[in-house]
Amino acid sequence: KPIECWTGKQCFTSLIEGAVRHTADYVEKKCPAIMKQLGLDDSHDPMEAVRYIMQGITCSLEEKSYSLGGNPTTEREMCPKDGFVHFRGADLVSGQLGKATLGSGSKKGILYVIARRCSVGASANIMNRLAKFTARWHSDAGFSIGIDDVTPSYDLRMKKKALVEAGYAKCEEIIEEMRTGRLQSRPGCTSEQTMEA
Repeated sequence: KPIECWTGKQCFTSLIEGAVRHTADYVEKKCPAIMKQLGLDDSHDPMEAVRYIMQGITCSLEEKSYSLGGNPTTEREMCPKDGFVHFRGADLVSGQLGKATLGSGSKKGILYVIARRCSVGASANIMNRLAKFTARWHSDAGFSIGIDDVTPSYDLRMKKKALVEAGYAKCEEIIEEMRTGRLQSRPGCTSEQTMEA
């Protein structure tokens, strides 16, 4: 018998809504002013103000994988690689989240939009919830990496080799200076102590 399941997009939308709703400073400080602005009195549910603010959380971004597949007439949301991310009213409508979507230091990311629209506390709450969610996901579903992901590249191996060789050359030079008596002792140190330093 089929059962109703959540999609990943619904999960992320729920993370945003829950974080905004449970950010105490946001609900206590901003909601009364927003309710007054909307013409609502104290008899109304303060979540009306939260829903109103959530409607303004909207942004559109292109992730690294964004491509229209050579068809310029295709709508951006229909990217074959799901690389166009679109939030409307805090709902994740399309796309796969990545570094550019979440923030990466730009003012276009969803975390910045939430910080400006709601509060910095709400944005931090979302980051905390997302970290817990992904850690739980990895522990339950598993996470694997290939040997290629942890093998250093040729350039990195050559840079390391050059650094190690430079270090050995410097050590040999200091040892030779001590052997020939040319090593200048540091203040308060013998030549052996200077060599070890």
